[in-house]
Amino acid sequence: MAASKLSTEQAEAVTLRSVLADGSQCFRVPKFTQIVTRLAPGYVLVTGIGYNSGECAPLITAELARAIPAGGKVTSFVNLAAQTGQASVAREWWSQWVDQNRAQVATTHMLVQSRMMDMAISVLGMVLGGGMIKAHSDVAAFEALIAAQVPSFRKLPVFPDLPPLLD
Repeated sequence: MAASKLSTEQAEAVTLRSVLADGSQCFRVPKFTQIVTRLAPGYVLVTGIGYNSGECAPLITAELARAIPAGGKVTSFVNLAAQTGQASVAREWWSQWVDQNRAQVATTHMLVQSRMMDMAISVLGMVLGGGMIKAHSDVAAFEALIAAQVPSFRKLPVFPDLPPLLD
């Protein structure tokens, strides 16, 4: 990655990792939780809860890199319905990662519920170009989109074993 305030070493130092009951990988920093759920080979669901400071972004992108099938691409479904915002350093990190991994990244579908997050996704989509990112605002339509590509998918998980956000 280009020079950035973010690093894998810093992310490791400030991120609490755990595995949830459904096998999802959970990454927590104060005021933000990100969960990566592998849906099928080459398909992941990423869920963001709280304000994304970007601190754990290097760990999430490493997890996504591991989800790329050999010789294939990864399709990401990103549930940002419970994400309240995102620091510019996080957007920059994601933009750089997608740009560097463009050949292995298929379309990323993002569920957003807030106007602020919708604007942030629009900016990211313009920076990356090529229609790689598509924003969605209807939960049922987002779930149907996932189910059309991953037939075993039924609905967005609720993660009952997730503790509350840290302050």
